[in-house]
Amino acid sequence: MKLVAALLALFILPGSAIAFWEGLKLLPADPAMIKFLIIGVVTGTGIYFLLLRRWNYFLTFEHEFTHAFMSLLFFRRINRFVVTGNDGGYMQHSGGFGGEFGNIMITMAPYYLPTFTIILLLFQPLIPSKFMPAFIAAAGFTFVFHFFSTSREIKQNWSADVFNPAGNSEFMKTDIARSGFVFSILFILTMTLFFDALVFWILKYSYHGFMPLVRNVIHDSLFFHKSLFAWIFQLIDSLIK
Repeated sequence: MKLVAALLALFILPGSAIAFWEGLKLLPADPAMIKFLIIGVVTGTGIYFLLLRRWNYFLTFEHEFTHAFMSLLFFRRINRFVVTGNDGGYMQHSGGFGGEFGNIMITMAPYYLPTFTIILLLFQPLIPSKFMPAFIAAAGFTFVFHFFSTSREIKQNWSADVFNPAGNSEFMKTDIARSGFVFSILFILTMTLFFDALVFWILKYSYHGFMPLVRNVIHDSLFFHKSLFAWIFQLIDSLIK
């Protein structure tokens, strides 16, 4: 199943990259949105470096909560949820919907999913217009927190060393080491581009942006791969002749 997940990630990578770039271009087109996003990003950056990066308990909670959140999206039961300030954390879920692919999505979730931003965006249609500036600033705050905390987590977990997580008696490798470093690079990159693009499109179009984003990712990925294979076959044909 890891091979299937890798091939899927490789397939949607071009479309996700294009959707990410198109999403970035959507933001400057709305001066009010970009203004309050910048306020949120600047505020979030300051609070992260002054406070949150030193608050190990909260960072561990966010990591394990992201595992748990993705587990719930796959209709899994949370069996254990342990968070400590200095000894890391541990989350254990049941099997169920999604099978091994669901397990991969859950395992890698903290490295690509802007959890707090996604949860915030679920409430976007319910926000009164007068509170929308504060909502957009909050989205910028949570998004930049995800960027910094995830960069730190990837750096910390990019290791083959084993460790003993809090709440678990067994020694184990990091999520990234267990998934494989090459696979992790591909999967994290693709999913990061896709979900970051999703944030931009939903901020701009609310829920109406979801299906157009998915269609564009599939369409642009198909076009890219068809063009790539056509170029390869043309190159081979010219070499044979």
